[in-house]
Amino acid sequence: MPKRSPKTAKTVSERLGPPRATFYAPSAIAKAYLVEAETADVRRWLGEGGAVVSRLTEVEVPSAIARRVRDGRVSESDRHAAMQAFLDDMDRWDVIELTSEVTRRAVALLSVHPIRAGDAIQLASAVLARERSRSIVSRFVGYDARLLAAARLEGFVVQEY
Repeated sequence: MPKRSPKTAKTVSERLGPPRATFYAPSAIAKAYLVEAETADVRRWLGEGGAVVSRLTEVEVPSAIARRVRDGRVSESDRHAAMQAFLDDMDRWDVIELTSEVTRRAVALLSVHPIRAGDAIQLASAVLARERSRSIVSRFVGYDARLLAAARLEGFVVQEY
Protein backbone atom coordinates (compact mmCIF):
# COMPACT_ATOMS: atom_id res chain seq x y z
CA MET A 1 0.00 0.00 0.00
CA PRO A 2 1.48 3.38 -0.95
CA LYS A 3 2.33 5.77 1.87
CA ARG A 4 0.68 9.17 1.94
CA SER A 5 2.84 12.21 2.15
CA PRO A 6 2.64 14.12 5.44
CA LYS A 7 1.36 17.15 3.53
CA THR A 8 -1.73 15.34 2.24
CA ALA A 9 -2.41 12.88 5.06
CA LYS A 10 -5.40 13.79 7.19
CA THR A 11 -6.83 12.23 10.27
CA VAL A 12 -10.44 11.09 10.29
CA SER A 13 -11.41 14.12 12.42
CA GLU A 14 -9.78 16.49 9.94
CA ARG A 15 -11.64 14.88 7.03
CA LEU A 16 -14.95 15.09 8.82
CA GLY A 17 -14.37 18.60 10.11
CA PRO A 18 -15.08 19.79 13.64
CA PRO A 19 -17.70 17.94 15.69
CA ARG A 20 -21.20 19.34 15.37
CA ALA A 21 -23.38 20.28 18.30
CA THR A 22 -27.05 21.14 18.52
CA PHE A 23 -28.71 23.62 20.87
CA TYR A 24 -32.00 22.32 22.26
CA ALA A 25 -34.68 24.65 23.61
CA PRO A 26 -36.77 23.29 26.51
CA SER A 27 -39.78 22.91 24.19
CA ALA A 28 -37.80 20.21 22.39
CA ILE A 29 -36.16 18.65 25.46
CA ALA A 30 -39.51 18.20 27.21
CA LYS A 31 -40.80 16.14 24.28
CA ALA A 32 -38.08 13.56 24.90
CA TYR A 33 -39.59 12.74 28.31
CA LEU A 34 -43.29 12.99 27.49
CA VAL A 35 -45.24 10.89 25.04
CA GLU A 36 -45.96 13.22 22.13
CA ALA A 37 -45.92 12.99 18.35
CA GLU A 38 -42.38 14.39 18.19
CA THR A 39 -40.90 12.26 21.01
CA ALA A 40 -39.18 9.69 18.77
CA ASP A 41 -37.57 12.39 16.61
CA VAL A 42 -36.23 14.37 19.57
CA ARG A 43 -34.90 11.22 21.24
CA ARG A 44 -33.15 10.23 18.01
CA TRP A 45 -31.54 13.67 17.63
CA LEU A 46 -30.42 13.68 21.26
CA GLY A 47 -28.94 10.23 20.69
CA GLU A 48 -26.69 11.68 18.01
CA GLY A 49 -24.78 13.50 20.76
CA GLY A 50 -23.49 17.03 20.99
CA ALA A 51 -26.44 18.42 22.97
CA VAL A 52 -26.15 21.96 24.35
CA VAL A 53 -28.78 23.51 26.63
CA SER A 54 -29.26 26.57 28.80
CA ARG A 55 -29.26 26.16 32.59
CA LEU A 56 -32.81 27.54 32.41
CA THR A 57 -33.79 24.21 30.83
CA GLU A 58 -33.28 22.62 34.25
CA VAL A 59 -36.33 24.58 35.44
CA GLU A 60 -38.43 24.77 32.28
CA VAL A 61 -38.57 21.02 31.54
CA PRO A 62 -39.71 20.06 35.08
CA SER A 63 -42.30 22.84 34.74
CA ALA A 64 -43.62 21.27 31.53
CA ILE A 65 -43.75 17.83 33.15
CA ALA A 66 -45.50 19.18 36.29
CA ARG A 67 -48.05 21.01 34.13
CA ARG A 68 -48.99 17.73 32.46
CA VAL A 69 -49.35 16.04 35.86
CA ARG A 70 -51.70 18.84 36.97
CA ASP A 71 -53.66 18.45 33.71
CA GLY A 72 -54.02 14.72 34.37
CA ARG A 73 -52.08 13.74 31.24
CA VAL A 74 -49.11 12.28 33.16
CA SER A 75 -49.26 10.12 36.29
CA GLU A 76 -47.12 10.75 39.37
CA SER A 77 -45.12 7.57 38.70
CA ASP A 78 -44.51 8.62 35.08
CA ARG A 79 -43.51 12.06 36.35
CA HIS A 80 -40.92 10.52 38.66
CA ALA A 81 -39.48 8.36 35.86
CA ALA A 82 -39.42 11.29 33.41
CA MET A 83 -37.71 13.56 35.93
CA GLN A 84 -35.08 10.97 36.80
CA ALA A 85 -34.31 10.34 33.12
CA PHE A 86 -34.16 14.08 32.43
CA LEU A 87 -31.80 14.80 35.34
CA ASP A 88 -29.54 11.90 34.31
CA ASP A 89 -29.37 13.28 30.77
CA MET A 90 -28.87 16.86 31.97
CA ASP A 91 -25.61 15.69 33.56
CA ARG A 92 -24.36 14.57 30.13
CA TRP A 93 -25.17 17.70 28.15
CA ASP A 94 -23.13 20.84 27.73
CA VAL A 95 -24.85 23.52 29.81
CA ILE A 96 -24.60 27.24 29.22
CA GLU A 97 -24.84 28.85 32.65
CA LEU A 98 -27.04 31.86 33.37
CA THR A 99 -24.47 34.61 33.61
CA SER A 100 -24.59 38.37 33.26
CA GLU A 101 -23.18 37.89 29.76
CA VAL A 102 -26.17 35.71 28.84
CA THR A 103 -28.66 38.17 30.29
CA ARG A 104 -27.04 41.15 28.53
CA ARG A 105 -27.19 39.27 25.24
CA ALA A 106 -30.79 38.26 25.92
CA VAL A 107 -31.80 41.89 26.52
CA ALA A 108 -30.15 42.88 23.24
CA LEU A 109 -31.99 40.09 21.40
CA LEU A 110 -35.33 41.34 22.80
CA SER A 111 -34.87 44.59 20.91
CA VAL A 112 -34.36 42.68 17.66
CA HIS A 113 -36.81 39.76 17.86
CA PRO A 114 -40.45 39.49 19.06
CA ILE A 115 -39.70 36.76 21.64
CA ARG A 116 -40.42 36.32 25.34
CA ALA A 117 -37.83 36.72 28.10
CA GLY A 118 -37.26 32.99 28.58
CA ASP A 119 -36.84 32.49 24.85
CA ALA A 120 -34.37 35.38 24.74
CA ILE A 121 -32.29 33.62 27.40
CA GLN A 122 -32.42 30.40 25.37
CA LEU A 123 -31.37 32.16 22.18
CA ALA A 124 -28.63 34.14 23.93
CA SER A 125 -27.31 30.89 25.39
CA ALA A 126 -27.23 29.32 21.93
CA VAL A 127 -25.46 32.32 20.41
CA LEU A 128 -22.84 32.33 23.16
CA ALA A 129 -22.36 28.56 22.87
CA ARG A 130 -21.71 29.00 19.17
CA GLU A 131 -19.20 31.79 19.81
CA ARG A 132 -17.32 29.95 22.58
CA SER A 133 -17.43 26.36 21.50
CA ARG A 134 -14.70 24.33 19.90
CA SER A 135 -17.45 22.37 18.22
CA ILE A 136 -19.71 24.06 15.75
CA VAL A 137 -23.10 24.80 17.34
CA SER A 138 -25.02 25.33 14.15
CA ARG A 139 -28.38 23.61 14.62
CA PHE A 140 -31.19 24.84 16.85
CA VAL A 141 -34.08 22.56 17.84
CA GLY A 142 -37.24 23.90 19.44
CA TYR A 143 -41.01 23.84 19.07
CA ASP A 144 -41.90 27.52 19.26
CA ALA A 145 -42.39 29.33 15.95
CA ARG A 146 -41.23 32.77 17.16
CA LEU A 147 -38.11 31.39 18.81
CA LEU A 148 -37.24 29.33 15.74
CA ALA A 149 -37.71 32.36 13.47
CA ALA A 150 -35.36 34.37 15.70
CA ALA A 151 -32.82 31.52 15.77
CA ARG A 152 -32.92 31.38 11.97
CA LEU A 153 -32.29 35.14 11.76
CA GLU A 154 -29.34 34.68 14.14
CA GLY A 155 -27.80 32.25 11.64
CA PHE A 156 -28.78 28.85 13.03
CA VAL A 157 -29.99 25.95 10.97
CA VAL A 158 -33.42 25.34 12.46
CA GLN A 159 -34.86 21.87 12.76
CA GLU A 160 -38.27 22.15 11.15
CA TYR A 161 -41.27 20.43 12.72
